Amino acid sequence: QEGQPTQDLMSRFSNPSIQQDLTRAPWAAVTAQREVFAWLTWSPPALSPVYRTMHKYFPGALPGQAVHERLVKVLDRYGFNNDNTIMGTSVCPDEINNDPTDLPVLMQDYWGEV
Repeated sequence: QEGQPTQDLMSRFSNPSIQQDLTRAPWAAVTAQREVFAWLTWSPPALSPVYRTMHKYFPGALPGQAVHERLVKVLDRYGFNNDNTIMGTSVCPDEINNDPTDLPVLMQDYWGEV
């Protein structure tokens, strides 16, 4: 579209009639967070059977990427970094925890191998 006027497409992605006021509906913030995680492909879509089953048996479960980012921010406040910290985990070593986006792999990539 070089040379063409810029088009604002944001209006196509929002619908004011269904937007949630987070100040009036505090639970909506959790729903919004879950939608963002699904959009980032960090978790299944919030209305999917997989998502409903996961939160039925693991209420409040968070994606590994979200946990890792929160962990890094908290530990950074106390001076922890990959130079002065040895990472240790206690998770099942099966292949289920060894995908590149799984928490143990994210932590190992960030904190380094022992």
